[in-house]
Amino acid sequence: MEIIEQIISTLDLTETKNYKNISLTFLKQHEQKDINILNWDEALSMKFLEVSEVDGGNVEELFVHNTGVLPIPIFSPEGCVYSGLKQSRATRVSFLVGPRQSLLIPVHCVEASRWQSQSVFAKGSPYHLYSKLRAINLRHTSKSMKNRKRYQSDGSQSASWDSIRSTKAQRERQSGRNIQSPGEYVGDIYMDAATTIEDFVSNLLCPADAVGYVAMLDNHVVAAEIFGSPKLFSKNYDSLLSGLALEATDNEFIQELRNREPLTVEEFLRSIGVAPKERYIAIGNGVDVRFETSNMVGAALVDDNDSALYHLEAFAV
Repeated sequence: MEIIEQIISTLDLTETKNYKNISLTFLKQHEQKDINILNWDEALSMKFLEVSEVDGGNVEELFVHNTGVLPIPIFSPEGCVYSGLKQSRATRVSFLVGPRQSLLIPVHCVEASRWQSQSVFAKGSPYHLYSKLRAINLRHTSKSMKNRKRYQSDGSQSASWDSIRSTKAQRERQSGRNIQSPGEYVGDIYMDAATTIEDFVSNLLCPADAVGYVAMLDNHVVAAEIFGSPKLFSKNYDSLLSGLALEATDNEFIQELRNREPLTVEEFLRSIGVAPKERYIAIGNGVDVRFETSNMVGAALVDDNDSALYHLEAFAV
């Protein structure tokens, strides 16, 4: 049994938390593990992770370096945002960078109208990209990998900008006010919705023993996030929830969900387990696993021995 199928088969569905139109069914492993890795935001704040431009600037790549001050790898999930530099970027893959290791990582720009340096090294963002945009990215990235183009964007960048612009325009129509964003930065949309996001985050606290969740909006499955340990999940939880909160208050997205065929939590997890998998050499350490069905797209980062999961993400489409 391959690692993803094994993980899915041994998950317990524990408590479900509901607030307004978000429902989170939390997941727990039979045998809890602790993985000795450092999360990306902690590593940035402690200056153990350095993220910078490549040779003066390349929209589709960033340079990352684990300084090796601590002899452990640093983990960064797909969809997290590195802000500053010449443009703010979001990661296109989850990756693990070892001690004193340097990597070129594939990214997509989430700030379309700026190409001017704000900092030598990137800063972290408290917001994770919303699920609809992450699903778009996964599809483009998986297609490129399948066509042996590795991480060339194949439309991911233009699709990202289109999604950000349409999300901004929709929220302006819905609220009747303009969102100030001179650089067309996705973070400005989150800042405009900061009070709403904080409302969801403060009312949907992360259980201490959970390794992930299946998220529903308006009783429709949207996404699943599973991490290798409760500690790693808890460190990324608030950031991930910010993206769900943004979509929970997007009337057009909610209407789109209502037009989809509904799935139960159990059905969605089962579809992840049985979906055909394709394996690729990951950026940095581990193996990048891709899977897609008619109603779901996902990816996972597992270790080289297929014995541990670092991160799995799956989105209903």
